[in-house]
Amino acid sequence: MTDPRSLEDRALDDPDAQRALLAQRAEQMTHPRLLSAELDRDDHARAALDLLDAIGVDPSSLGDVAGAHAALIARRLARDELAVGRARAAIALLERAERWQASGPIDALAEAKVDLAQAFELVGDATGASAAWTRAIELARQCAETETRAWLVHECARALARDARAVGDEASATELEAEADRADDDDITAQLIGLAPALAWFTAKWTDGEPPMLPAPEAWLSRSTGVVSNASEDPAVAESLRCARVFGTGLDFVCLCGALSGRDTAGAACEQCGVESMRAARTLCRIGHLPLPTKLLHPATLVAGPCGSMVALALDLSDERLAAVLEGRRCLRRAISAPRGADTLEPGSSELREYDEGRGDPSVVIASGEEAVIEAIEAIDAAGALAECEVERRALEGHRSAHTAAGRARIAALEARAKVLARLCEDGASAAWVSEVVPVWSAPWVARAPRAAQLRGAYVALVTECERLSGAWAVGEGDRGALRERVRALLACFD
Repeated sequence: MTDPRSLEDRALDDPDAQRALLAQRAEQMTHPRLLSAELDRDDHARAALDLLDAIGVDPSSLGDVAGAHAALIARRLARDELAVGRARAAIALLERAERWQASGPIDALAEAKVDLAQAFELVGDATGASAAWTRAIELARQCAETETRAWLVHECARALARDARAVGDEASATELEAEADRADDDDITAQLIGLAPALAWFTAKWTDGEPPMLPAPEAWLSRSTGVVSNASEDPAVAESLRCARVFGTGLDFVCLCGALSGRDTAGAACEQCGVESMRAARTLCRIGHLPLPTKLLHPATLVAGPCGSMVALALDLSDERLAAVLEGRRCLRRAISAPRGADTLEPGSSELREYDEGRGDPSVVIASGEEAVIEAIEAIDAAGALAECEVERRALEGHRSAHTAAGRARIAALEARAKVLARLCEDGASAAWVSEVVPVWSAPWVARAPRAAQLRGAYVALVTECERLSGAWAVGEGDRGALRERVRALLACFD
């Protein structure tokens, strides 16, 4: 006759049913999909753990993965207990988790100890809490992953510093607080390494006669977490300067609407508000990007170096003539095939009249304004121009005019031009010279900057100008000049 009892009930006194149940539980506890779908945060999880206890089976005996999953279930259930104030039940679960995962990953052990310390604090067990915090920080310091180590060390060090200060040990408290800050700084530094190209976009300058190396947008755009398109400072407003989807909430492991909360949600994006759960310190390491309504020459390429600006040297023009072209007072003339440089024409010249009437040389382009200069930079044959530049320099150095003031000035200009053309030969250099997007740092990062007020104001002004121009049918040269000045003002905040 078949026993009508469930497998769980029969396992309490039937060895065969117990083996069948153990096989079932082992499969469940080693299957990530079943873990998340059936055993996470529900009655099945608690029943599984209670049953294993009742039949005297240690989950770790089912294998390392099973033990780790059982410990994970216990920790999550313990957090549920802590959320409703049942700290003693949480302590029992956490102690079981610690026993099952004694040889598990360091970060999991440290997190379990932090949970245990918090539970002891809730029940007023200061001795248990202190011992748990001390063990937790020992484990936290051994964690390999930077973010996990930073968060755990920060939590433990702050708690131990609070306890040390409560008993009058100011020296230990100060040392622990410094360790907490160092852990955060190490995490932030590691993150900012990946954002170095975005910072270099702002700080590129002529140094010791060397033209700046501007990073191509692809070098930092891959790290952007979203578009910024309006000057609002409300985190709930999409694409704003404080948009929570782009920059985070600034709170530890909490999304904007609160649906995600807690360390175990780290890295997850909320389905309701779309905001990622992360450490507050990570907000400093987030950047967005602001699309410009038109192409602009990067302001650093227009700043005069020892012999002229980068754009002027690349096109073999003086800065005065380049400025006249940008302002529409002169026209830029360049060859379509094998362009090596450019020259300029006065308005009203005969060649310009012929060109306007359609009788000019079809192998040249004549135009004015910033757009014409950008097209010339994008079309220039930098390698060919560099070779011609070297030939001219060597010829001039062997000529008697090399000893005159004009000859020395021309040689210096050719040497500077060679350096600029060498920069332009590098992959993506021309794209870096022409700005179509601007990096946008998070509000907490801006607040830490030495010139915080000016930097914030420059961002607001730039975004406001982009909003205005994005709604226009066309962007004229006057608008380009105003927009370039906004970008230049933003870069000046990093001087």
